[in-house]
Amino acid sequence: MELHEIESRLKFVFPARHRQALLDPGDRIHEACEFLALSDADNQHNDILRENEWIHSSDFGDPWPEFLIAFASKGCGDYFAYDTQQNPASIMYIDPDNYVEENLQASDKLVLRHSRTGTKIRLRHLNESNKN
Repeated sequence: MELHEIESRLKFVFPARHRQALLDPGDRIHEACEFLALSDADNQHNDILRENEWIHSSDFGDPWPEFLIAFASKGCGDYFAYDTQQNPASIMYIDPDNYVEENLQASDKLVLRHSRTGTKIRLRHLNESNKN
């Protein structure tokens, strides 16, 4: 399936840098996390459209609202997702130990801790620069 078809089905146009990474399986972001990818017949759990259709369905234990679009994971049932209620969309972390509603109500949705070092990682708004 083509990227524009996926965006149409998800009702979301990915940011330019994300589109570039989706179209390039050799992009280094794929080494950093389990980045959901374009249709992959061999690995349906890595497919961005299938994964989003599943987590938004009633088959998922805690179905997500339509405005959240999953795009990556650390591989432990968690997700990084776009919150499309924001313009531009912001990024939030969905902790698998909490219900999605609890994640949405968290006071700081964008701070994570690196799993090995414990260092705080702040995810920035999509249009922010990487300056501190």
